[in-house]
Amino acid sequence: MISLIKRIEKDKRFEPNESRFCNWCAFPEYCPAKKHDMKVESLPVNEYLKETGVSLVNQYAAIAAKIKESKEKQDALEEELEQIKEAAVEYARKEGITSITGSDHLLKVSEEQVLQFPRAKEERRDELESYLRKVGLWPDVTTLNLSKLEKMVQEETVESETLERLRKFAEESTKHSVRLVKKRESKE
Repeated sequence: MISLIKRIEKDKRFEPNESRFCNWCAFPEYCPAKKHDMKVESLPVNEYLKETGVSLVNQYAAIAAKIKESKEKQDALEEELEQIKEAAVEYARKEGITSITGSDHLLKVSEEQVLQFPRAKEERRDELESYLRKVGLWPDVTTLNLSKLEKMVQEETVESETLERLRKFAEESTKHSVRLVKKRESKE
């Protein structure tokens, strides 16, 4: 609760918090979240589509859709490739070969024994981490989670002396975020 209070007191920017109550607001033309919608809603279609903001959103949405489609195609192709890989491994094993000849390419098939340790959330992961700490290997196999560290400093969940020392390592910068959100149909 105290970290929330500190975060509110420290906040100099007051981002709009859209909710179902926005529909009853009498001042949407002053709201950063609604101002543009109010500006363009009464424009005729030919002017609406030429308006800079509308054009930017439409271009962004079109490219985002192409990327999504490409990723879906890539995922499907990777799945198909994995199935072919499994079939090639089985074929090579059955034939007792390490190289499969095609028209223009070869598939080199090899097999090796590897170690797989428990992943996060898997059974025995806690036991593995505990053992690595006990034998002093933990620092050698872990990485720094900068997102978590940033959140701890922002929310001031560490003691003040540590907080001040950590802040000396950080540089302030402005981060921009753009999210594409599907418009809701208005119920009027």
